[in-house]
Amino acid sequence: MAVRKRKGRNSWEVDVNVGGKRLREAFRTKREAIAREKLLIAQEVSGVTASVDVENITFRRFMVEHYLDWSQRNKASGTFEMERYVINARLIPFFGKTNLTDIDLRAVERYKAHRQKDGVTSRTINRETTLLSVAFKLAVQLGYARANPVKDAPKLRESRRPPRFLTQNEVERLLAAARETYLFPLVVTAVYTGMRKSELFNLRWEDVDFERNTVTIQPKPDWHPKNYEYRVLEMARPLREVLLAHRRIAENEYVFTYGGRRLTSNVQRTWNRIVRDANLSEVTLHTLRHTFASHLAMQGVPLMHIQQLMGHNDYDTTLVYAHLSTESHKGQVHKLPFDGGKKES
Repeated sequence: MAVRKRKGRNSWEVDVNVGGKRLREAFRTKREAIAREKLLIAQEVSGVTASVDVENITFRRFMVEHYLDWSQRNKASGTFEMERYVINARLIPFFGKTNLTDIDLRAVERYKAHRQKDGVTSRTINRETTLLSVAFKLAVQLGYARANPVKDAPKLRESRRPPRFLTQNEVERLLAAARETYLFPLVVTAVYTGMRKSELFNLRWEDVDFERNTVTIQPKPDWHPKNYEYRVLEMARPLREVLLAHRRIAENEYVFTYGGRRLTSNVQRTWNRIVRDANLSEVTLHTLRHTFASHLAMQGVPLMHIQQLMGHNDYDTTLVYAHLSTESHKGQVHKLPFDGGKKES
């Protein structure tokens, strides 16, 4: 087993052999790497994680000094911002001064009850406890906790409803309202690709291939898609025409700009005006992602293909569109073996 500084990088590496298999993990500091090595040695020798001494550290300190740094380095920027908000606004106010080793299953259940009392939905609470579980998994790996108390906490039952999506008429109204604004190319791209908001804002012209008629979503030096995914999308003719015209007046390496500068997330004022002019309500950029997938499902595109186009890591995420998919249920009832109560001749 070894702990060493990574060549050319400001990080440390643990290189160990566990159970006959080589395991290499990178950490921001030497201290974190040594703690991980210590834990792995103890597990290899005894197989009992709880036998390892852990440092007393409060929840607040661990989340601020370790987890948020790890999240920023390993997750998409939008996910990191969401996690930072939940940690600072929800988790730290409840668990902040408590040592990690003192947080158990009962404390997790108290948190869930506290959030339910505030009227928070089960889905939101489940997302928050999932984040808590990921944090504790990292704490165990770094030697700051003996076990993950969230692992055995049951999920709350969620009442799911189909996502909001636009009808064909609503899409046409939205595009008409956006046509004379700087957001028009972005809106058309969202409608015809289902790209995430962060993927749209980080799309560069090098990702658009007019010869192959494709748009590629891929990691950049300063940004990466969710799950570090790489996927290639075909351009429909209307999208190709809009991007070609937009390319002729482009002033930036990024596809979507305003006044020569790349667009960031601050487009809400113009977006709200477009939605209002289209006589629509409760429509966000993410609604266009649902619209893309929903209309594909209604056109009979197999759900597995929709999963690939959407970049869903989990097939269950795509199943939210199953009720719209004609291919998923059309003709299935004719496979029933019953005879309808006919009399035998």
